[in-house]
Amino acid sequence: MIRHEIAKAVLMFSGVALIAFLAVCRLSPPEAAPETSPATEFSAGRAAKFLMEIAQKPHPMGAPEHARVRDYIFRALSDMGFKPEAHDNSVIRNIVVRLNEAGEGRKAVVLVAHYDTVQSSPGAGDDGYGVATLLETARALKANAPLKNKVILLFTDGEEHGLLGAKAFVYGHPSIADAGIVLNFDARGNSGPFLMFQTSDQNEWLIEEFGKAAPFPVANSLMSEIYKTLPNDTDFSVFRDAGVAGLNFACIDGFGSYHTPADSLDNIDSRTIQHAGSYALALTRHFGELDLDRGAGGRVVYFDILGKILVRYSQKWILPLTIFVALLLAGIFTYGFLNGRLTLTGIAMGFLALLLSILGSIAVIYAAQPLGVLAPLAPDASAHNRNYGNSLYVLGPVALTLVTTLGVYALFRKIAGVQDLTAGGLLWWLLLMTLSSLITPGGSYLFTWPLLFNVIAFGLSLTAKNQKTFSWKHSALFSICAIPGGILLTPMVYLVLIGMTLKWSAALMAVVVLLLGTFIPHLCQLVSPGNRQA
Repeated sequence: MIRHEIAKAVLMFSGVALIAFLAVCRLSPPEAAPETSPATEFSAGRAAKFLMEIAQKPHPMGAPEHARVRDYIFRALSDMGFKPEAHDNSVIRNIVVRLNEAGEGRKAVVLVAHYDTVQSSPGAGDDGYGVATLLETARALKANAPLKNKVILLFTDGEEHGLLGAKAFVYGHPSIADAGIVLNFDARGNSGPFLMFQTSDQNEWLIEEFGKAAPFPVANSLMSEIYKTLPNDTDFSVFRDAGVAGLNFACIDGFGSYHTPADSLDNIDSRTIQHAGSYALALTRHFGELDLDRGAGGRVVYFDILGKILVRYSQKWILPLTIFVALLLAGIFTYGFLNGRLTLTGIAMGFLALLLSILGSIAVIYAAQPLGVLAPLAPDASAHNRNYGNSLYVLGPVALTLVTTLGVYALFRKIAGVQDLTAGGLLWWLLLMTLSSLITPGGSYLFTWPLLFNVIAFGLSLTAKNQKTFSWKHSALFSICAIPGGILLTPMVYLVLIGMTLKWSAALMAVVVLLLGTFIPHLCQLVSPGNRQA
């Protein structure tokens, strides 16, 4: 009987874990299109040829290699039949090219990438990917009929020295008057998907159209909230501050190569280039046919599901959703109290158990980090980029977190029932949903939707007639309702870890514990099989 209960919990837990793993796997960028692809399509194979010329050596401002790369971009555009112009001031030299001149009064889609690098890096990713993407996009657009709107390609100079080229264009080039939307491509790594991680402030219309056109959207409004807290900037910031609507894209996997000699042609990922190009070409064609003078609308919450669907809704819905979920949980708690299936003391124990699991996991991760056992060390990693050579390093912190959480619930299962422990865990979700709705509205979806599904599962379990055992029905119910949390939180934890390094792993494991909090009935079966459910 005990083996049967353990097997049931492991099976259900493993099923949802597999779905969460697949959600992370869905972050893999699309396969690279070969050079033989139709001329009207974006081909990473063709873009790689541009990149081979651009990223041979470091090319910071003022270096001979910098001038060579600039001259190459001019020649490549000229060979395509365009007429690139140099936009100079006393410090920088941008490259500006207008792909087509539409009717009078039409706004322009502006695509931006910077061609300078830091002193030590060949810049294959930062920002060779962006430059090659723009060149291949220009070639593909040339092979098709002109769009209704103007299209401007801007290769900025001096981005690494304070966004100098973008500032010179925005505040000194006449073409800025035509800018209707800007699409900026940058990199903080050299692999993985290209993330749409930032928008202009009023983004309702932008996100609606992005969702229609992006062939493989990897985007959510929490990334924008996180980015606000960082000291980073890209050329996009200059356009946004000037009131130009737009979208900002970057890849972040392979952070160990960022601004180092390892950001070289030896370490490029053609699939990442393909993903950037799929955005650039599809969105340019889409926005190139729209009226770019229309109102931007309000702000929205948005997130992708498995890189296939972009869910979006107005931030006006955040408060009603929060209130609805809170009232639903309050009603279920009331039912549980009236029917003797919940107790205040037991719920307090459940609240404490999840808190101790979070604190314990953070303490364990901090203690383990100096030992160097949480991640593999890349052979070419520099001293300050240790432990980022393999994205599988996330498995170490997760494993320690799971063991710590199981240990805590093994203790608390002796003094509280499963229903009470589950209810106490849901209170943490309620608290975080409320706080995120008020403080970081763009990230509220991470707590609202998983909590709603788990509240439904919890409510149905409380109304069950047989409270003596944790049945297959209950197990399947909680597992199914835990899927939204796995799909939403797991990729987010993974992306933040690879983008913000292992030093954040302890804090992020708190999110992993929260996710485990949707499996409390299963955890209790693992640590205390055969006991009654209540």
